[in-house]
Amino acid sequence: MVGPVARREAVGWLQTRGTSLRRACRVIGLSTATWRYQRRTNATNGAVLARLQAHAAERARFGYRRLHILLERDGLHVNHKRVHRIYRAANLQVRRRRRKRLTRAERVPLPTPSQRRERWSMDFTVDTLADGRGFRTLNIVDDFTRECVAIEVDRSLPGLRVTRVLDRLHATIGLPQAIVVDNGPEFAGRTRMASRCDSFGPASRSKMRMWKASTGSFATSA
Repeated sequence: MVGPVARREAVGWLQTRGTSLRRACRVIGLSTATWRYQRRTNATNGAVLARLQAHAAERARFGYRRLHILLERDGLHVNHKRVHRIYRAANLQVRRRRRKRLTRAERVPLPTPSQRRERWSMDFTVDTLADGRGFRTLNIVDDFTRECVAIEVDRSLPGLRVTRVLDRLHATIGLPQAIVVDNGPEFAGRTRMASRCDSFGPASRSKMRMWKASTGSFATSA
């Protein structure tokens, strides 16, 4: 089905060929009144546009919904869809802020551990049971011996649970000089984990370091 815009273009093309307007409209199936129609400007739209531009200049981060509330406070009670149409036609859309990219420092490869309990790696794995319920495991591996010193299994393993596992390891076999973790949410609260390291004593606290994958460097928990 041909739309009205395409019909108007077809009538204009026939007129360039010497066809009269009435005959061209009859051939295309377009009313002559539709061809001669000129859109009338609405006084309300003009007032809405003026107030939108004024409010948008003062509040650059306001969208059309918040500007619509300001228009109602000014006494212009119009439909929000009309406000959105005028808002878009005037190109007043709020531009999305681009996320600033931080320059990361050059990554340095981790040195190979030379003895037991020099460095551990700590990460999570996710799996599902036969009934579809999910569970997580916290795995702590010695990078030198490849021994899994701890596996904690539960439906949820928050950051506080991680510190409890480290407390238990400290009481049984002791803590390493450094622990390598990723950018998971359980490891994001490094301050809370560092505060928990205060109970390990000054000797362990001065040696224990957390290596964050986001920065590629160690951060001492003291």
